[in-house]
Amino acid sequence: MSEEKLGFYFLVKWSIIKRNFMLAIETKNLTKEFNGLKAVDNISLEVKEGEIFGLLGPNGAGKTTTIKILATLLNPTKGEAKLWGFDILKQETKLEILLALFFKSRH
Repeated sequence: MSEEKLGFYFLVKWSIIKRNFMLAIETKNLTKEFNGLKAVDNISLEVKEGEIFGLLGPNGAGKTTTIKILATLLNPTKGEAKLWGFDILKQETKLEILLALFFKSRH
């Protein structure tokens, strides 16, 4: 089997395995404060695997801060967030490995 077909087969199998699995992104009351200023204020959202989701807003609305929290670069002040079922605070090491593999495979 060619590498291209093998890669497609893996993606299809992975999709089938994960289809009944979970949400890709889930946040509940996600908040981040910097010196008393709320950069992210109680964001709750669910993004299903395969959905296309846009995070839109004006400058200073907290978009970058939210992404940094989800990428485990910042800890939230309060609330919780999960990526593919992994808690960003309790399972940070697993997520860092998963995110590193994801971003590496995109290049």
